[in-house]
Amino acid sequence: MEEIDQQNGSRSSSLSISNVGEEQGQKKNGDNDDDPATAIDPEQASATPAVLESTPSRGPDPDSQAKARARRGRAAAVRPGASGMTTDDGNAQPQVPTRVASQVPAMQGKAFSHGENDDNDTNIKARARRQSDSANKDRARRQESVGEEVKPGAVSVGGDDRNVNVRNIRSRMPRKSSTGSNAGASATTVSSDRSAGKIRIASGSERKSASKSSIPASVDANEEEFADISNEEEEHPDAWNKKEGHPDASNGNESGEGEKAEAVERTTGATMEEENGILLEAERAPDIEAAVNDAVKKAVEETLRSQLGQHQPQVSESQGHVIATAYDVDDEASEEEEDKLWGIPRKVCYTLIAFIVAVAIAAAAAAAVILSKKDDDKSVPTPTAAPTSNPTETPLSDIELLARVVLPGVDIFNLNETASPQFLALEWLAYDDPRNMPIEEDSTELVERFSLATLYYATEGLYWDDSLRWLSGSTHCNWNFITCENGSVVAMDLTENYLIGTLPPQIGTLRNARGIFLGGNLIMGSIPTEVGLLTSATSLQLWENLLEGTLPTEIGNLSRLESLGVSQNGELFGLVPSEIGLLTSLTFLQLWDNSFDGELPIEITRLQKMTSLGLSGNFFEGTIHTDLAMLTDLDNLQLFDNSFEGPIPSELGLLSDTLSDFGLSDNKLNGAIPTEIGALTRLSVLWLNSNQLQSTLPTEIGNLRRLTSLNAGTNADLAGSIPTELGRLSLLTYLNLADCSLTGSIPSELGDLKDLSLLALYANALQSTLPTELGNLSLLTIMNMGVNIGMVGSIPAELGSLSLLTFLSLSSDSLTGTIPSELGSLTLLTSLGASGNQLEGTIPSEIGNLLQLTYLSFWGNTGLTGTVPTEVGQLESITTAYFHSTSLTGGLDDLAFCENDDSTDFLVWSDCGGAVPEITCECCTVCCDSNGANCFTT
Repeated sequence: MEEIDQQNGSRSSSLSISNVGEEQGQKKNGDNDDDPATAIDPEQASATPAVLESTPSRGPDPDSQAKARARRGRAAAVRPGASGMTTDDGNAQPQVPTRVASQVPAMQGKAFSHGENDDNDTNIKARARRQSDSANKDRARRQESVGEEVKPGAVSVGGDDRNVNVRNIRSRMPRKSSTGSNAGASATTVSSDRSAGKIRIASGSERKSASKSSIPASVDANEEEFADISNEEEEHPDAWNKKEGHPDASNGNESGEGEKAEAVERTTGATMEEENGILLEAERAPDIEAAVNDAVKKAVEETLRSQLGQHQPQVSESQGHVIATAYDVDDEASEEEEDKLWGIPRKVCYTLIAFIVAVAIAAAAAAAVILSKKDDDKSVPTPTAAPTSNPTETPLSDIELLARVVLPGVDIFNLNETASPQFLALEWLAYDDPRNMPIEEDSTELVERFSLATLYYATEGLYWDDSLRWLSGSTHCNWNFITCENGSVVAMDLTENYLIGTLPPQIGTLRNARGIFLGGNLIMGSIPTEVGLLTSATSLQLWENLLEGTLPTEIGNLSRLESLGVSQNGELFGLVPSEIGLLTSLTFLQLWDNSFDGELPIEITRLQKMTSLGLSGNFFEGTIHTDLAMLTDLDNLQLFDNSFEGPIPSELGLLSDTLSDFGLSDNKLNGAIPTEIGALTRLSVLWLNSNQLQSTLPTEIGNLRRLTSLNAGTNADLAGSIPTELGRLSLLTYLNLADCSLTGSIPSELGDLKDLSLLALYANALQSTLPTELGNLSLLTIMNMGVNIGMVGSIPAELGSLSLLTFLSLSSDSLTGTIPSELGSLTLLTSLGASGNQLEGTIPSEIGNLLQLTYLSFWGNTGLTGTVPTEVGQLESITTAYFHSTSLTGGLDDLAFCENDDSTDFLVWSDCGGAVPEITCECCTVCCDSNGANCFTT
């Protein structure tokens, strides 16, 4: 016989008819058939007759039988079989579900049959021997068949030895025994041997006992056991066919089952025996073959159904066996079987439902907490993503949902790779913003908050001079330098706040902003084209930064713009776009100190509201458009420091009622200064210096009574005399006519310019003396009258009354006489130059009063004699002194300013050289011979 391993120690198993003897033997050796401790030795089990209950000599007591009946209860539902395995004869064989079979020990036994009398014993034993011989031949094939994994619902059946093994008998609904231990539900198995013409049914209680014993494995042992069982049967022939007096018999079942047995016998020629209402054995007549299988199966099925109640048995045939299997469960298990919802025990269902409800409540509470944090003052709905067309699309994260609102069409993962300010702002807004704003489309506050956060990250907001409340939980309208109306930004003023970085394109999302002030910072990069989206802007100030690139043409979209300042960026270049002419509301345009080039676009003359046009410090070229005179509101016109050429348009004289500041210096302008200039009576500043202007200064300039600053210097071809009409410019504070070719005398009328602070007439060809009226210029701080070869006469002592004078240069003239001691009253003087004249006498000791003096030059005045006064030597502030090419003598070693010789600016020249030095000086840096012809450094 085939040996099958017991799996996982399971109590429940299926039994062939041969197992009944082993099971019955165990019941003889113990009262409690549920206790594993009552299991007997396999040899003892094999020597026990194959009967359902005890033999007459050793029957169980009535109490034990009553307990056994209570434990058996009703038979359980049958586990249906399914084909899928093949028996030795090639017939389809039912299989057991793998998941159940792994839990059930396979039981090995022997098939046999018994008749109602002893006449059949000889045939039965002979048949058993033949079966044993056949089993030896097929052992290998059966071992492989039994050992392989089978599919759900299958039944494993032995071959010629009539061994029946059902591996899926373990109940899925365990029940508790009276002792509190779990007992698996057992099954009822019916085995039929066609050759013997008998059917055998093993009840659930039999298998419970049989599962506690070990089954002999060898063929020899099986033969001996069969013989022992046969002998035992001979001794107790009534044990198999007993119908009345059985301890477990039920009167209610005897009558019905007896009628069924009789019906089977009449129909098929087979005989059936029953005990306690359970069909035990059916024997058919040997000559009936065709109908026996169906009839026997039907009889077995009906018998089991009558005993199992509402549970359905499973009856099948394989290799001459009729097999019926059903679960034997008690009332409690049956109630549990019935007490189900959707195929799941009610308790499990209720537990799952309670768990789901608890999870739902917890989720709702968590959602409520999250929503409560969305706003400081009010609750806001949880943002949801817009529905997508693809239902299987992975849900978007908060940062992706946010990007759809504030960065439509932008790949945020590319932003992440570059660690851009935009991605940092997205992360902050999605995860770190204490305000926890809902992600809603068309949310102006959300978009503006993101734009400002992007600017913060793009310009190193952490290092701003003042970033109070930025990136705080309060509304962005409360952040420093932000002004809002109706919850939207209308102004942002971060002027001179130490912003370092680039200007992000998100600046263009501040659609309601009327003023953007970012001047005086260190913003680099180009001006984003998105500035053209600031259609509400009236002022855009980006001056004094490090911007580069061109001025975007989109600037022309800002039709409401009144002021545009991008001056002092240095690297803005290219042409000024013609779209600038679309800014018809523009009044203030400052492009100065950049690198714009090309001709000035004619469209700029269409800006009729223009009041201030600053284009200086670029590389503009070409002529000045005469149509600028059409800008009748123009107050300030700055075109200096470019490459404009040609004459000054006389048409500009038409701006007489408005123009007050006119700068044309540092260009390539030529021709005469138009007399129409005199019509600009509102003019306060007129700078025409550093050009190639010719002719003379028009006397009409004297009509500019509001003029405060006149600079016509550095025009080499500007000749003629200084108009005396300049003396009428009583408001004049700045007069520079230096480095021209002016001739004639210095008008004494200049002494009437009481507000004058600067007077520069140097490097001309002026002739005459210095007017003493210059001493009336009490507010004068700078007087430079040098390098006028024709300047003669003495230094007026009246100059000593210019108490505010800090700079006085009379060098390289032809002045004579002595140095007036009144110059010692100029206590604020820092620079005194009188070199290159024909002065004579000594250096006045009063010069020692000029304690602020750092520069002193008397060189080239050969008429100066004597020594350097001790008082002058005490001027510790002097760093540069020229005493060479004079007739001065003595020593300079004791001079206090010699202690400054370690200064890099220290420079002292004297006649300390030659064979016989006129001056001894160890601190002098340059020594010259007596006539000043040869000089060398020391």
